[in-house]
Amino acid sequence: RLYCSWTDFGGVNSDDVVLRWSSNFGQNWSSSSINLSNSLSPGSHAQGTNVQTGPNGEVYVTYAIYDAQWTDGEDGIGFAKSTDGGDTWSTPIYAYQATNFGIRGTFSNKNGIRDASFPSMAVDRSGGPNNGTIYITWPQDDVAPAGSDPDIVVTKSTDGGTTWAAPIRVNDDALNNGKDQYYPWCTVDQST
Repeated sequence: RLYCSWTDFGGVNSDDVVLRWSSNFGQNWSSSSINLSNSLSPGSHAQGTNVQTGPNGEVYVTYAIYDAQWTDGEDGIGFAKSTDGGDTWSTPIYAYQATNFGIRGTFSNKNGIRDASFPSMAVDRSGGPNNGTIYITWPQDDVAPAGSDPDIVVTKSTDGGTTWAAPIRVNDDALNNGKDQYYPWCTVDQST
């Protein structure tokens, strides 16, 4: 199947993350959107989706959660999963949650470039010793393990997204040095 996920601004699922799937290479799509964030009750909205598949056909979706003061940055990283190709979904959970950990806004020192803590996710499908491990990365600041400027953190789940490790900081520059780390992406070498 082919999967497409986005934030439904102004539609039936207003301000929530939704998903549709196609079983014929995108020629036709499922007739209705599946809401993947409403049960987490975002105070404002959910945004910045990333879809991945697991080694046994699992479908995973991660996204940023914004509570009422969405201009202060992200407050959670949401996670939803399906073990039957996207037909049914378990209740979404927080892979990570902390008040205003995100960096949503603009970098004035970079000509006003927009920034956000949208997550990137990768799944190990190599068949090796870490097969099935899910990794999610995002930028954050002012909440440990990040410092006072944006740092890149990563968390992982070894049980299909049921539980998540505490995030670790992955950029190796000095903490609180005024440098901005943002827009991370991750992948897993699927052969080794």
